[in-house]
Amino acid sequence: MLTKLDQLEYDCVFAEKLKKQFHKYGSDKPNHAYEKAYQHFLSKINKIDNILELGIANYTIMDGNSLNAWSSLYPESKIYGLDHDSEKMICSGNIKTFLADQETITEQKMFDIFGSMVFQIIIDDASHEMNNTRQTFKALFNKLSNDGFYFIEDIRRVSNNKQQTVEDIENYLRYIPGIGYTIVDLKPGEPDDNDSIIACIWRTNG
Repeated sequence: MLTKLDQLEYDCVFAEKLKKQFHKYGSDKPNHAYEKAYQHFLSKINKIDNILELGIANYTIMDGNSLNAWSSLYPESKIYGLDHDSEKMICSGNIKTFLADQETITEQKMFDIFGSMVFQIIIDDASHEMNNTRQTFKALFNKLSNDGFYFIEDIRRVSNNKQQTVEDIENYLRYIPGIGYTIVDLKPGEPDDNDSIIACIWRTNG
């Protein structure tokens, strides 16, 4: 079942701040209105030390669009990125990236890279294919902090035979013990915008 926007607490100042930084660094997140979901969940985290995003976009001349936005929003935090493309690697300021392929990602490989580190925010904005999304969740959810949130972006209402759908995500998450989740459609009144849907997952058993 999809959560409606009016069911989320809404801080318009924080949402606008997120949107402004995403726009500034060329991220496509505002195209999906994801700032409206992020503001609700991120405001519940007391201290954000580490952020991890999978999928490093290069839509503009500035590499790592979302990573740079997160860096600007959370300058005291460490920002990490994972991508399979060696040309997208960044090491600048509080941003560091690593090579990783969703098709072969494992819990052991993530431990080899990050050790015992945990993340308050993990974002899967990579291939958007359900098999890869499932593999990534299995490899990374154990690295989510007890007060953190794991996001899966770009979920479709209706299948296009490639990209993950709401049904795919629900059918997977509903059987995993010890988690809570919600799936939010950010543009429910726009039938031509089929994938502005985000899932947010958290721990329920500490």
